[in-house]
Amino acid sequence: MLDIRDGAAGFLPLWMNLLWLSEHPCDFAILEERLMRSFGEFMREMVPRLLEAWDEKLAAERDRNEWELIQRKPRTVVSTLGEITYRRRYYRNRKTGERRFLLDEVAGFEPRRRLSGKLRDQAVALALDVSYRRAAEILQTWVPDISAMAIWQEVQRLGGEKRVRAELEREKVFEQGDAPGGRRKAETLFVEADGVYVRGRREEDGQSHFELKVAVAYEGKQEQGRERRALMNRQVVAGTEEAERFWEEAVSSFGRVWDWASVKRCWLGADGRNGRRRASECSLGLDIDWIPFTCGRRWLRPWDGRRRPTGRYGMR
Repeated sequence: MLDIRDGAAGFLPLWMNLLWLSEHPCDFAILEERLMRSFGEFMREMVPRLLEAWDEKLAAERDRNEWELIQRKPRTVVSTLGEITYRRRYYRNRKTGERRFLLDEVAGFEPRRRLSGKLRDQAVALALDVSYRRAAEILQTWVPDISAMAIWQEVQRLGGEKRVRAELEREKVFEQGDAPGGRRKAETLFVEADGVYVRGRREEDGQSHFELKVAVAYEGKQEQGRERRALMNRQVVAGTEEAERFWEEAVSSFGRVWDWASVKRCWLGADGRNGRRRASECSLGLDIDWIPFTCGRRWLRPWDGRRRPTGRYGMR
């Protein structure tokens, strides 16, 4: 339980700063900076005590016959409030030997991740628009302890997690025969795709460049003003895999949005005679219209009456 004396002691410097500012008129930017610094110091002092109070409560409420206390370990988390260090209890299950930090689980702190969830989301979102270094410089205005490397690591970890989820969805559809499960109905669907070669960070297999592929699916275009239109219900898939695997993942991804059974016509982008020829060979007589753009070699594998993929590929 928190002690009011701890709160009073932590609040005193903030209050003294307010008193000083009340007697010294200054530029508002200076006012903002001093108050933010004082408030941040107060919160960084109180949050560890709050977390440790949670830890005390969890320790008292745990099943002592099941969870044995081993020791208390410190942990440092970089949050939107700054760097916070606290101590929490480490338990071992007497029957199974499982080990847990109950406080970390309740607070949502993942193992071996230094950034808090809120700061991680802000950092990754910012890194999508500016460089890692610039994102760190912006966030350091409020969080001095964050670095460009920490942001890069979070972006790589998030990309890896999404990569695994996408691969599992592809396997369900194209190897296990499960339908993607999309519910949105659309009689007509437009799909356009293209690829561009970009330089990589390091040479892999003797190649310094790789192809970045992007597929866009949408239901049509809506007027947004003079000479301006927006894509309706746009969905985007991007990847660097080889073409066949990329299109399989695109199908499974778009299939989580649209019910392929409801699509009667697909306008599909095509790049060159080879792309048109390959798509025509696997069309299965379905209604296809071409867009003078790029597309993949394989598109949709139709499901038979038993909701399993057939051995042929075609366009919907």
